[in-house]
Amino acid sequence: MKTNPKNKIKVNFYYLKSEFKNVLLRFCKKILLKSEKLLVNLNNDNDLRLVDDYLWTNDRDGFLPHTIFNEKLSNIEKIVLFKGSYRNMIKLENFRQILIAPNVKVESLKHFDKFFIFSNETINNHKLSDIQKKLENKNFDCKYFYEYQNLKWKILN
Repeated sequence: MKTNPKNKIKVNFYYLKSEFKNVLLRFCKKILLKSEKLLVNLNNDNDLRLVDDYLWTNDRDGFLPHTIFNEKLSNIEKIVLFKGSYRNMIKLENFRQILIAPNVKVESLKHFDKFFIFSNETINNHKLSDIQKKLENKNFDCKYFYEYQNLKWKILN
């Protein structure tokens, strides 16, 4: 889980209007098409179970292959769901990206090259400005996206 010291850590913030699980399904499909790996950090057991079931059953083309994190994690796994903090987890060296679900508390922006942080909270200029100030002059390349229509995004910066 070492970051690349040459590059800034990329942090993308997404403010949702639609259901997170629908956005996640679409996002994960893109990750698989690129043959990339992604950790998906969920809030609790209930969210983990719901998302797991949804990804197995709601893709028109079949299912979205993924796994739930455990000690026997294989190197071939592309999408891994888990709950809790990633800081205490093992076998994550091959993962460079992490997606943070709504309502998950972000403890730090370390250990990965790219963070995708999702929120159901409404965003306003004051809140956006506060976030930008906190991350300003640090080793972050931040982008902010607002879902203005179902699965349609507008960049805010």
